[in-house]
Amino acid sequence: MIKIAIIGAGNMGSAIAKSLGDSEEYELIVSNRSQSKLDILREEYEKINITSNNNEAIKKADVVILAENHG
Repeated sequence: MIKIAIIGAGNMGSAIAKSLGDSEEYELIVSNRSQSKLDILREEYEKINITSNNNEAIKKADVVILAENHG
């Protein structure tokens, strides 16, 4: 099983998480500063792990996807 960390739960990060969320091939952890965005993702996909700590997400991952908005 490939462990994927997605940093950012905005439009891009959420879309990626949702597309991979039902797969048995991946274990997902999504990190975001906004707990409310993480809670919304978790409600839809119970298998997705969530955290507000980017370092925690990265340490557990084989692959890291950066999807933060730095606008």
